[in-house]
Amino acid sequence: MTELKSLDDLKAERTTVKRLFSRFANNIMRTYMEMSKEDLEENYKKLTLESSKVMEANEDVEAAYMAECKATAAEELSNLLKADIEKTEKECEQKLKEAKLLIRETMWATYGEKELSLALQVAEDECKNVSSIGPDITLEAYEFMLTHLEKLIQKAKEAHQNWNHWAPPAEKKDFNYHVRELEVCLPRMVSQKAVFIEAARKKDTTEEKALVHSLPPIAAIKLKATALPKFGRSKRDYYRWRKEWEALQKQGEPSGSKEVKKFQLLDSLDEKLAKDLRLSTYNSSDEIFRVLDNRFGNKATIALEIIEEVQAIPPVRNGQPRRIIELIQALEKALSDLNELGNVDAIKNPLVTKSIESKLPETLKKDWLTHNATEKDITSYQDYFDKIMVFLRSQESIYEQLDQLKDLVEPIREKSKFLKCARTKTTKHSSDTSGCIVCGDPKHRKKLYFCRRFRINLKPSDKRDIVQQLGACKKCLELHNGDYCKKTDYLCKNPECKDQHHFLLCLLARPQSQRTPKSGSEKVEGKRHTEAQEEFLSKLPPELAQQCKDAFCNVVSRAHNSTITKTGLLEENDLNEYPVILMILNVTANDGKRIGSLIDLASDTNYITHKAASKLNLRSEDVTLVVHGVGGMQVSVETKRYLLKIRVNLYLKKFALSGTWCYGMDHSARRLEAHIRTSLKKLP
Repeated sequence: MTELKSLDDLKAERTTVKRLFSRFANNIMRTYMEMSKEDLEENYKKLTLESSKVMEANEDVEAAYMAECKATAAEELSNLLKADIEKTEKECEQKLKEAKLLIRETMWATYGEKELSLALQVAEDECKNVSSIGPDITLEAYEFMLTHLEKLIQKAKEAHQNWNHWAPPAEKKDFNYHVRELEVCLPRMVSQKAVFIEAARKKDTTEEKALVHSLPPIAAIKLKATALPKFGRSKRDYYRWRKEWEALQKQGEPSGSKEVKKFQLLDSLDEKLAKDLRLSTYNSSDEIFRVLDNRFGNKATIALEIIEEVQAIPPVRNGQPRRIIELIQALEKALSDLNELGNVDAIKNPLVTKSIESKLPETLKKDWLTHNATEKDITSYQDYFDKIMVFLRSQESIYEQLDQLKDLVEPIREKSKFLKCARTKTTKHSSDTSGCIVCGDPKHRKKLYFCRRFRINLKPSDKRDIVQQLGACKKCLELHNGDYCKKTDYLCKNPECKDQHHFLLCLLARPQSQRTPKSGSEKVEGKRHTEAQEEFLSKLPPELAQQCKDAFCNVVSRAHNSTITKTGLLEENDLNEYPVILMILNVTANDGKRIGSLIDLASDTNYITHKAASKLNLRSEDVTLVVHGVGGMQVSVETKRYLLKIRVNLYLKKFALSGTWCYGMDHSARRLEAHIRTSLKKLP
């Protein structure tokens, strides 16, 4: 149960609350000009709360006075107390009214009047503008203006709702009138939309009639739209693609819009290429072409790749007209590409010309040499290349006719020889999913030449039976649905064979007994010495020749000599003597220049003369070599280390570049003076 407070306590509480309210109201009156909109709204609410506290405390005191008056029955005391309560109430109401009025006037004059007046004025002006528009504009434009007017009226109504209670009474009626006028104007504007709909319908009807009379006759043939060419990653096709793309893009987009040109260029590139180079991040097509030029536009690199492709073409043999046509077309394509690059001299040099001549078959090469012998006006190697291209172009049509005759004659002959007719409908055999017919391996079911058991363990007659049973081709040992086989790389070269077949199917191979023995005692019956030794022994008398035979003890003669049966010192100690292989040959550097080299398999370091490195234009760096000798001797040599790239032949007659480091030296080998025997010292 709450403890009842005395009259004095209630008076003390009322005095405290009244003092706090007075201080808060006085503070507002002093600083209201410095307050923001949010501060004024917050103080307005707080002012009402503080005044309610004063009223509640005053009512508590009045209740306590009433209770005390009933207890004492003193009328004079009751009148005094009543006057005190009324005085406190009036002072609080007066203070609250003054402070609220001051805040309301400040809020309205500073913020509310400007915002509400502006919103109403903008809405009224737009309403007048929309109402003055005639039916000559389009329906879409009128709908847009009507939607904009609705938004402005809604904004004016929200401003009126927010600031209406802050406005003075005299101005409230004026603003209420303006808002009511806007609400009446909006339905009238919406009703006027019907006039624009009717005008738009009449206009469309008139235009349709005029269009029907003015349309030209429709073409009977409709051409398909031309698409811009696509570019992948081929450096060789870059300049041709760019030339064609720019010509077609200019015709399709004559306005020259940079944005349209950029997106058309991105659409014409390979998706993976555009993603790897991040081409979509650039702002214009010129920047994208700059990146593509840096990646694919190096003309020297493109020319080198074209020359390497030409040199990588394998030589053509006789009886291959299609390969000859492909060679001529490849040369014409390379010449055309280099002509577009402006670097025709890259192919018109003696090295490439000789390489092209070496790839021609013997019959065509003979015809070219005969034709070239009659030419008298060849003055340079460029003219020589032009003459050989003119000659090859003249031969292209001839070999095309030969290839067509071959396609017509040979398939008829082959199919008539092995044609088998079935009188029942065939279905898919269950063995199609099985493996090889010889070893059961499913990896080479249709390619017998991969089967090791077929190549080594079977006789030629058994191989022929398996090929006939499987229905494979006798030329390539593959299954290709009875089509004529044009593969001639693995045909039998035995001149005694009458039909064309794979060399594994040849029946005229030598038996095993007639082959050269490889091991055991059969070596004694074979060749006993090398050809050089036999030639040398034939010029000597018999006794001296026998002494030389007994004296031969090198590794080569021991492999053939059977006269020496006594074991040597190396054999007794279980040691082997390996020969050191040296080879002298010419190698081709990266730029096509050839240079002599000495290959020593016992060497662990590569050397090159400074003169040869300068001739090849090799990159180099300065190094210091430390040469170690006998007895702890060391010699420091200041030289250079060069990076040499040479061409290496790969499988299928392809080339690859191999890089190696070579140390520079002044001389590779030189003749020295003979040492005097007395000047030599015995090592300790």
